Amino acid sequence: MNCLKKPIVFLLIFILFFSLYFFLKINLYSPESFDYAASIEKGDISSYRFWRMEHPLWEITGRGAYLLGALLGFKGNTLELMQLLNAVCGSLAVAFFFLIIFRLTKSLKTSLFCAFLLGFSYYFWFWNAEVKFYSLAALFVMLTIYFFTAESFLAPAGTLLTGFFFALAMLYHSANMVLFLPLTIAFFLNASPLKKKFSSYMLFLAAILVFFVIPHLIILIKLSGVHVADFWRNKEAFSWFGASLRLEGIDARDIIFRRLPLFINLIAGSLFMGMGPPTPHVQINFQLISFIIFLLLTIILFIKFKSKIVQEHKSLSLFCLFWASLQITALWIVDPYNYYIYIALVPLVMLLSLGLKQLFISTGKTLFTIPMCLAILALFFLNLFFGILPYRVHP
Repeated sequence: MNCLKKPIVFLLIFILFFSLYFFLKINLYSPESFDYAASIEKGDISSYRFWRMEHPLWEITGRGAYLLGALLGFKGNTLELMQLLNAVCGSLAVAFFFLIIFRLTKSLKTSLFCAFLLGFSYYFWFWNAEVKFYSLAALFVMLTIYFFTAESFLAPAGTLLTGFFFALAMLYHSANMVLFLPLTIAFFLNASPLKKKFSSYMLFLAAILVFFVIPHLIILIKLSGVHVADFWRNKEAFSWFGASLRLEGIDARDIIFRRLPLFINLIAGSLFMGMGPPTPHVQINFQLISFIIFLLLTIILFIKFKSKIVQEHKSLSLFCLFWASLQITALWIVDPYNYYIYIALVPLVMLLSLGLKQLFISTGKTLFTIPMCLAILALFFLNLFFGILPYRVHP
């Protein structure tokens, strides 16, 4: 695909998913959605609830969009405005994911398949059509990976941009902190000289310090109401921040006997219609079987072509493996956390793309075209009719 076609495909993917996410948006709102909308309309930046430590930039971004919408004469309500922003950012996230996969595979079919697989997957689709700003965090995750996978990412500009977008990803959702260790490991597995890797990593840390750590501390100090000199002795402020990761109150029996079945049912629904009431028992159904097939395909392809994948993408493949492991572990051990399941498929689909690349090289690209198209069509129609439309209430 030449340089002219790539922006065109990027734009077409954006238009397709924006139309899907916004014009088929969820309008069966939860009480929490109205709470966010009220906070944005009020715009009280001195309020505790305006700066939520899990995602401190949500309300301020929503407030900016609210003021801009009023200036431009936006006719919808605040909930619809938030969904418009969600749809834009979610569509951009899918489009950048396409660019990432194309950079890795150099295959238009594989890139489109992986972009559609992520974009039509149930949780990704649902939350991009809802009110919560998960899509903003996802967009900055995609931009982090986009610059991280560039050939020049160890150059000063590439490293700073990677750190900057990663800092924003964490400010839009603190759950993205699980990416820090995989990124660190991937930095030092790069084939460049150690001195260059170390200096680039220091720039990466500097960007995180300036754009994430310092803003987070400023917000914490302001909202804690404690003098700066006494802040470091204020345990409540730091426990409040730690609670944003939902890691409090964990015990082994709860993890094994209550959260494991819930985790299996959640992760099983990441592809097809996963929303539903919590259940203490594992449900053997179409969603679970579909996810097992997807996971087995990813694992089998990775094992089969492991030597070639590691040879070509050593740091990236280990980055995806480590990220997927941490993401799935976090989803299991914490209370049901929508953002973890929303973003969980990204590293798995990236690993799948590396396996598909080698499969197509060894067997020919046309062999699996029809099954891939059928899988995407099934994903789209089943999620549309059984996952999205039931959450639309016609006035």
